[in-house]
Amino acid sequence: MRALDRLSIGALLLLAAQPILPLPIAASAVVILAVVQLARAIQQHLVPDRRDLLLVAALALPFVLLAIASLVASDHSAAWAVAERTASLAVLPICLLLMPAPPVGRTLVLDVFSIAAVCLGLYANVGVAWDDAQLFTATARDYREAFATRTGIHAVYAAYYFFVAALIQLHAARERRSTLRWSACAFLLLCGLLLASRMPIIAFACAAPVILFRNDPAEPQSVLR
Repeated sequence: MRALDRLSIGALLLLAAQPILPLPIAASAVVILAVVQLARAIQQHLVPDRRDLLLVAALALPFVLLAIASLVASDHSAAWAVAERTASLAVLPICLLLMPAPPVGRTLVLDVFSIAAVCLGLYANVGVAWDDAQLFTATARDYREAFATRTGIHAVYAAYYFFVAALIQLHAARERRSTLRWSACAFLLLCGLLLASRMPIIAFACAAPVILFRNDPAEPQSVLR
């Protein structure tokens, strides 16, 4: 395996642990992955397909616009934090869809992300329970504030982490009939519901039935072709 391939795998696995990474480390992983992927694309003389370009533009555009809008925000410190996160979400489709995929199994990357989300949920909820267990029965806003104080992660971002990881484990559990994966899915779902963030819940409610009621779970179809 070439050095660039190993670097791309390492950067991608590091980025997959984003739920528990400090923002500077996650941002650095995105930059490293982008540079390495560009070098691999040049080395392999890759010419992107037009359909892939359109898909990447559609995926990246909302985050590009959000990053641009943050430049004129009244609270510059908060805007910078938003710009850092949204810029990475705009870059990732380019790194993973227009450039040669890192030579690592998809299941490994998704499991790293899920494990990181489980660790985040355990750390946050054990900490909240230790500080004040009554917050679990208080208003959703009080719990979200305690969660954000404990973890340093905005509740909406955390909810997306939990629900995406829950969907990953839901798909895996349906294919492999794994009690461990069903348990992880249930725990992640509970963590997301505790945050009571509307849009992540709606997104999960729309996606979960698609995964549960697919006719051919063993042979997923690509969205690119």
